[in-house]
Amino acid sequence: MSTRNEFRTAVALGVVAGGFLAGSFLFVVLRGGADSMPDDRLVIAVMPANSTEGSEGLIAEGVTRELTRIDPTILGVVGPATLGRRESGTIEPLALGRTFGAHLVLVIEVGESVSGSASVRVSLKEVEDGREVWVATYDDDLVDVRALVHQITGDALEALSLPSPGG
Repeated sequence: MSTRNEFRTAVALGVVAGGFLAGSFLFVVLRGGADSMPDDRLVIAVMPANSTEGSEGLIAEGVTRELTRIDPTILGVVGPATLGRRESGTIEPLALGRTFGAHLVLVIEVGESVSGSASVRVSLKEVEDGREVWVATYDDDLVDVRALVHQITGDALEALSLPSPGG
């Protein structure tokens, strides 16, 4: 019985993710991508480096939610649900950022540190020229993902000279 419920949950999540992907794609296509974005808006594509599942996906989703909630000048923050083709390795982060008309791409990668705890590497790059704007590494046990998401979001906003969470 449990396997059946897990399957239904997985199917439901797949449908939701597919709907978000289709909606995001239609938004970009119908709006004309980066050419139709208002000049005073900042578009950031947030994505996990390798997989939408596990810690990378959770952190990327959390950062996506915080960014859109914090700063009204940030528009069209694209989360992990848009990465179906990315997971197959056919799209690089900057190319995906261009597809969605993003100005910046924030990539989250979870690995293992020398001490054996999780090491989370976050990089923020300009889509236009690929220049790295900011990079940080967090050694964390991933017990409090919310706190880590809050820290990453605040540091990224600080690097962009934007107001940080709660500030």
